[in-house]
Amino acid sequence: MRLPLSVILYSVKEGLSEVPEEAEKTFFYGRPSFYREETPAEGLILYEGTERVPVERADARSVWLCGWGSVGAFAGERLPGRGSVFLLKEGYSMGWACNCLHQLFDRWEQWERETQQMVIRRAPLGEYLEAASRLSGKPLSVMNREYRLVALSSGWNELEKAGLEVRAVGERLPVEVVNVFKTDPLYLQVAERREPFLYPSNVALPVQVLCTNLFYGDIYCARVVMFEYGEEIHPWDFYLMEKLTEYLELVYMAGDELPGEVRKAGDFLQRLLDGESLKRSELLELYALEGWKAEDQYQLVVLQVSDQDIANRTLEYFRYELMKEFPYCLTAEREERIVMVLNLARASAAPGSFRQDFALFIREGNFRAGYSNLFHGLEQLEVYYRQAGIALRYGSRNNEMIWQHFFDHHALDYFLDKGSEEIPPEQMCASELQVLLEYDRRNHTELYRTLRVYLENRQNAVKTAKDLYIQRGTLLYRLARIQKLTRLDFEKYERLLYVGLSYLMADREKDRR
Repeated sequence: MRLPLSVILYSVKEGLSEVPEEAEKTFFYGRPSFYREETPAEGLILYEGTERVPVERADARSVWLCGWGSVGAFAGERLPGRGSVFLLKEGYSMGWACNCLHQLFDRWEQWERETQQMVIRRAPLGEYLEAASRLSGKPLSVMNREYRLVALSSGWNELEKAGLEVRAVGERLPVEVVNVFKTDPLYLQVAERREPFLYPSNVALPVQVLCTNLFYGDIYCARVVMFEYGEEIHPWDFYLMEKLTEYLELVYMAGDELPGEVRKAGDFLQRLLDGESLKRSELLELYALEGWKAEDQYQLVVLQVSDQDIANRTLEYFRYELMKEFPYCLTAEREERIVMVLNLARASAAPGSFRQDFALFIREGNFRAGYSNLFHGLEQLEVYYRQAGIALRYGSRNNEMIWQHFFDHHALDYFLDKGSEEIPPEQMCASELQVLLEYDRRNHTELYRTLRVYLENRQNAVKTAKDLYIQRGTLLYRLARIQKLTRLDFEKYERLLYVGLSYLMADREKDRR
């Protein structure tokens, strides 16, 4: 895990000879390492040498934490293009600093592990807030867009001492508080903010708060609030709120707190996948909810998950991760697989490359994907769901090492399998092939192969003779013999198509044996 410099310096603030008022916000660092001449001077570096810090070997983002007496002349200064150097005060050892830093990383990594486990076991929102509250030292809450409190951390009741009217989970904010918010121009300005923001104290809110908004696509759903109580809000709390929001958006979307229009879109999708015909008004409502159009081009994808995903119940997590990563899609869970409906018109207008980003998502998650043919409108969604499932089944059977499979690559195999479901392939094949096989067996000829190559070459006699290594006259003799034995008319397209499919069916049956 990588942490902002502000929280790293704060963890050893007691022992620093000088601390900057505001640390660099855009750089993040992993666990510290001791300086070695043979390794690049990158990241967070611990240095105990008595000579001047070799900053000429450092990159612009490196941070040097130096023992007492190492580099007093450079302590706390930003060295242009060569990183930052900070000096420990006398009496503070490098061992002390190293211990403080590793404890800091331990706490944050433990919080991240706990939060990830909460996602897997579908923990209630309150547990997420409780874990974040332990890390930050401040109470948190989640309020939906109807001003109802849907989750609280345990420190919430303490806010009553600061003058805040405390409400329980499920209750709405007091009327006088909402009246203040609705007339506050700042409150309206932050409604669509995607990044964490500070909201100052006022007559309805006795303490300053740090907030992040939760969204489903472009729809505002709820607000996470951290109260400046018990401990001040620090720069790294912005980073914590960003990380927390990533998890809460996934959990929030999977719960019952989604706005009605979002749940409605999911219900419409499930009904379509069930093969139900929606009313025209319902289809139009679905398009309107997602900002889609009937004439847009769509594709349906079925993701085959691993046994570990099923055992750990991570399908729902990845469903909402997909909708967050690719906001031009809708997802559902069906038959222990993830179904994804893509609006390709919206995808082509989005930044980046969907195909590349989605391929990376599949590989990292160890998924397999089956794609339907492209289509317009969502009326026949259940048919395209079956197409994607067929692509996944046939593609995985033919080559399990390939990650993505397309229906049009396997439609012919499916067609041939269906053609021999009730009647064995030998009896489904054209009678001409049986006649030629029997003649070849008795006379040691190659009429069966000759006809096949002739049809594969689209009745091009010159190319067929070349591929068979025979004279053109020999080929014409063989074709005449084939016509006499089978009465096959080379002008009848439907019959030739049947013969060609019969060759393919015979090959498949031979491979199975």
